[in-house]
Amino acid sequence: MKSNHLIATALVAAVMSVTAATGARASFEDGNSLYQACQDKNHYALGACMGYVRGVADAMSSGYKVNGFTSCWSGRHVTAGQLMDVSTQYLVKHPERRQSLALELVAQALGEAFPCL
Repeated sequence: MKSNHLIATALVAAVMSVTAATGARASFEDGNSLYQACQDKNHYALGACMGYVRGVADAMSSGYKVNGFTSCWSGRHVTAGQLMDVSTQYLVKHPERRQSLALELVAQALGEAFPCL
C-alpha cells in the first residue's frame, strides 16, 4: 500500500511540475499540453515533460496497469530520454488523439514500445 502512495505522489509531482512550467491549468489534461511541453526548447518545459513521462513509466514498471496498459522497459537499459522520445513520437504520429488524456497516451506509447513478453 505504501508503494501505491509513492507512485501516486510521483505522478502528482510530475503533473504539478508540468503545469507550473507550461502555465497550464491545475490538471494535466491532454496530449496537446504534453506535446507542447515536450516540443518546447525551454529546459523547464522539457524537464516537466520528462518528469511526467518518467512518472507514468515508473508506475508501469512496478507492474501496475496504467489505463489498462502495461510496459516492461525496466531491465532493458532504457534511458529516460528514450522513454520521452517514444512518448513524443507517439504524439507526433497520432495528432488525432492528442485531445485524450496525457496519461492514457503515454501509457499506450510505452506499452506498445516495450511490451511485456
